[in-house]
Amino acid sequence: MFYVMALWGALFLTVKGGFLAKPNPTGFPNVNVDTHLYLIAKHYFPDTAVSKSDSDLEAMVRNWTIEFHDRMPKSWRYINEMDYLNPIWARGDSFFAGRDMHPLLFKIYLANEAQLNEMCKASPAVRDFIIGVGLTNRVTRDARRVAYELVQDSPINAPVWALRLTYEKAKKLLVSMPEHRQLLDLLTIHHLRSKKQYDEVLSAIDRYIATYPDYTHEDMQKTSIAMNTHAELNGIAAGVLFEQGKYREALARFLYGGTPEDIAIIAEQVMTIDELKNFCDSHSFKKQIIMVEHYSHNCDKETQISYPDMLDHDVALAIIRNILARRLMRERRYNEAMPYFTGEDIRYLAERFNALWNIAVNPNSSKSKKFKSRLLVADMLRRYGDVLVGTELEPDNFICKGRFKCSWGGVITSVKLNKPDLPRFHYRYQAAEIYREAASFANDIRLTAFCDWSAGRLTKALDPNFAERYFKRLANLSCPLGKQAYKMNWFPSPKTFQKLDPEVFQLTKLQLLSLEEGTPKNWRFPLPIIPQIDDLPVTSETPEAYMKFTTQFAKETTPDHSSEVFYILAYAWQKAGAGGIAQGYYNWGEMEYRNKSFYRAAALYQKACSMDPGNKRFQHALQLAYHQLGVTGDAYDFIQEPPPTSSDTLHEAK
Repeated sequence: MFYVMALWGALFLTVKGGFLAKPNPTGFPNVNVDTHLYLIAKHYFPDTAVSKSDSDLEAMVRNWTIEFHDRMPKSWRYINEMDYLNPIWARGDSFFAGRDMHPLLFKIYLANEAQLNEMCKASPAVRDFIIGVGLTNRVTRDARRVAYELVQDSPINAPVWALRLTYEKAKKLLVSMPEHRQLLDLLTIHHLRSKKQYDEVLSAIDRYIATYPDYTHEDMQKTSIAMNTHAELNGIAAGVLFEQGKYREALARFLYGGTPEDIAIIAEQVMTIDELKNFCDSHSFKKQIIMVEHYSHNCDKETQISYPDMLDHDVALAIIRNILARRLMRERRYNEAMPYFTGEDIRYLAERFNALWNIAVNPNSSKSKKFKSRLLVADMLRRYGDVLVGTELEPDNFICKGRFKCSWGGVITSVKLNKPDLPRFHYRYQAAEIYREAASFANDIRLTAFCDWSAGRLTKALDPNFAERYFKRLANLSCPLGKQAYKMNWFPSPKTFQKLDPEVFQLTKLQLLSLEEGTPKNWRFPLPIIPQIDDLPVTSETPEAYMKFTTQFAKETTPDHSSEVFYILAYAWQKAGAGGIAQGYYNWGEMEYRNKSFYRAAALYQKACSMDPGNKRFQHALQLAYHQLGVTGDAYDFIQEPPPTSSDTLHEAK
């Protein structure tokens, strides 16, 4: 029996790793263990006050309703461990010695089967509570045996018991209970899914979503069973469509209930670029997108996918559009890629990259501009290659910030996955080649050496054999850096380079510099747009009132702001800033900076500095934002376009 229960425990786990990454990802509804036991106690004892007529056991059951608030689910679906007494969930001798266990649970835990049967005779409330514990706790073997014997006489435990039965037996149990019709419909969906009756599954899911309201976190505290959410059911439907080979329809379903892994597998490894482009052109955002990127929470470990980890429509579409944009960039279709980048920071970088590349390949550009633009393009690929041309899944794993080696989609056999045939950090190899291209436009041998040194510096740790080609070129150049490379038989360190040629070494600080004249002080980024909010609880419409409101509101909310909190704070600070308080724009910029929206932060810091030019704190913050965007001083000013000199020679054969 224990092994049967363990098997059921495995079946009741929610989907892991997305709906496509596992062969059988669909999870049954879960038992809200805390809530279920609370509802049993509440059913028999609506009044939480302990009565003198209560027996000791009944008083302990009644106390469950009093103490329930301490055990209410604190996070979504954390009730999925299935029991309190699982040694994995409750560790330490103090728990099993009763010091950290509820007294009633400890009494049930210690009782043998005969004692439990006697306790069940005390009252229906005690009986149903013991049955509830037995059905939801695997290590209380005696209570589980008692529960299986007496559950037929306990209608309040019927939904939990139904999850332990085959579909046919569960249907027979629930069909006469109208209050459990929703659970029966859900079990029907999962049964049809297991039988691969795909058309019936899709119809059943659509009927369910149209009939029943969505299941929310608040519902967990009111229901014995944690029902599947609409998002989960849309994800199941998308998985069914995927198995049918309807990839476009599956991706459209994932807009309403999918994980980053699901979306990436279809958008990057199944659909062609033109198919994906057509899909993006036919779908639009429902609201303004603030977030720039969204990473998976399931990298490096097999954690549960739960509803908050799924993506809403606009965030999912933003991920798809960015995947398309990076695919187009990898094909060097730069102009086509620009409209699909979402998020101001990423779009800013992409537009800069595209503008610089157009200068680099323009036959009318001067030799100096071709050299400078290639340096800038190579540097952008070095610093921002993952967001510009990186893959969402392997090899770059942008989905988890490139930190882990992921293999999503590896178990999918129903379709051939077209995984990009690229090495890890392929954009660094591409940057190295562009550095080498830039060398052909340099009229100073020191600049040629810099290009070869930069290319080797990028690739020497990734592939020393690949970097060898740049070392050979560098070691044969008659300049301080080349001679040092020849002497060391490898690439000199940045510190050594700086001592050898401090003027050229400035190019290592070269980042997103403008080819036009002017300094960053003259650059102006447009301010972000925040939607109108009409119901802010401010005392008046003055800037001071908005600032006072944000101070109090920020204290009352968590540091990790949700989108709703973000909008409210941003809007109030915008009103304060527009009213003449520079601190409003600065505070808004600080929040954007913490969210790594450096483009937006720079725009807001600029506005704050223009309103209060002498504020050193504002200026310092602006410089930090500039640095994150790659905006630094004019390090390349000394690069001129002199005529070729005799110094551009190679070493004699060594």
